[in-house]
Amino acid sequence: MAANIDRILDQLADLLAQDKKLHLENTQWKRHARTGFDQLEFVAPVSVGGVIRDGLQARVSCRSDLPEEDVHAQLQVYVPSIAGYAHIQRVDWRPPSPHTNNSSAPSRLRFKTYKTRWYEFGLNRRLGVAGLRQTTTMIARPLPREVESFYELMVLLEDIWKISGMSRVPIPPWEGRLV
Repeated sequence: MAANIDRILDQLADLLAQDKKLHLENTQWKRHARTGFDQLEFVAPVSVGGVIRDGLQARVSCRSDLPEEDVHAQLQVYVPSIAGYAHIQRVDWRPPSPHTNNSSAPSRLRFKTYKTRWYEFGLNRRLGVAGLRQTTTMIARPLPREVESFYELMVLLEDIWKISGMSRVPIPPWEGRLV
């Protein structure tokens, strides 16, 4: 099993190193009702070398009532041998609460706390399947540059995830909260 996991991790690392393209055709924001707000979700397929790989997708989610806040974005791929999605890159932008790294983080990041953060595959690979499934405390780092808007976040993801087209993800259909 360990050799199989190492092979999967190697394949994911190879995938991340390649240029990718987001496909926005027939995709739109979807609403999922929650108490007091809607969860907004945008999922689009991603191709590598011109071929859409089954299960490789970019996913962005946020609350309908919090414009320009609490946005979660992840690059994920379905992996049959773990019977689920491997979350290979994740960014939390302006979430409601911070994240503190634990002792499994490299020394320069150990016990550091971040509000906006990036869970980079290279840092979390050491966590194995638990990291891919996000069933353990992940290792966060700061974003490589400041992000002031949803659009700027998508431009950043285009750069760090090597996915052309992320900057064309439409702005979420946010609704301001009544005070």
